Amino acid sequence: MGGERPSDYARSLHLHNVALQKEQVRAVAFGFDVEPATGANRRPSETQPNFQRFMDTVVRYANDFLLLHVTDPYKTHAYRYVTEKHIDMSESARISGAVNPFLFGKDGTVYADNVDGYALLEAVEEKRPVVGANILLIGAGGTASSIALEALNRGVGRLVVLNRTEERAHELGRQLKVHYPRLSEEQLTTGGGEKQMSKSLEEYAPDADIVISAATTNPYFTHELAGVIPRRVLFADTNYGDAATTARIARETGHMSIDGGPMVYFGVERAARVAFERKLGRKLQESTLAAVKKEAFG
Repeated sequence: MGGERPSDYARSLHLHNVALQKEQVRAVAFGFDVEPATGANRRPSETQPNFQRFMDTVVRYANDFLLLHVTDPYKTHAYRYVTEKHIDMSESARISGAVNPFLFGKDGTVYADNVDGYALLEAVEEKRPVVGANILLIGAGGTASSIALEALNRGVGRLVVLNRTEERAHELGRQLKVHYPRLSEEQLTTGGGEKQMSKSLEEYAPDADIVISAATTNPYFTHELAGVIPRRVLFADTNYGDAATTARIARETGHMSIDGGPMVYFGVERAARVAFERKLGRKLQESTLAAVKKEAFG
């Protein structure tokens, strides 16, 4: 796992090690801390030479790896690396413009994916069916884009995408319609805008079955807004811990909600399944997945 400091916080490292031990694979999941380069304003630079060198080394020794998870702030940099090196990627990675994870084949081949959408919607499916549901998605970045594609793949009834930068929501809509050219405006609606977000949420949230907050911060979702949304609506937040404010507010107003914690398990589950099949030519045992899930949820 490569990121800013995954050795400090990454829960998925432990889950991967549980899977490896249960499968009796002589390997270990390890966190590589990659120091981000910063500009004069101390914000992450557009170019990340340390991450570039890290990826060059991993790809050079691809035969020695089962998979690589990339964490923040490098998911979009990983996508740029993939495009520059002409590495094969999934549709989820292409549309989201973010990569997590990298998967390695028996012959040293490298494949880039984005499992965020799968992981979040698997967590939602534990609570409520997605097929035919009306989903309101807040955000249009990499994670949100992966969720949007996965939602359409699973046959949602309607998808509404709202983002603080409205044009970004519209751009995501255009990308999704390339993949699903027959989508009507009723099936896929995009909008938002800095000044219109609260009003748009008030318009669309009461008609939703599932509201997903996939923004790093979501100041638009308040107790007042939650109070006018029917209790039947399920809220999902891709953040977890103190950052999962949407999930917390929904709980406090009597709604069913989940934070991003379950995403960690389902992301591990998806990546491990594919990695075992591509690299080792075998499937994960169901007993292994059960053990990892028990470890994740207690």
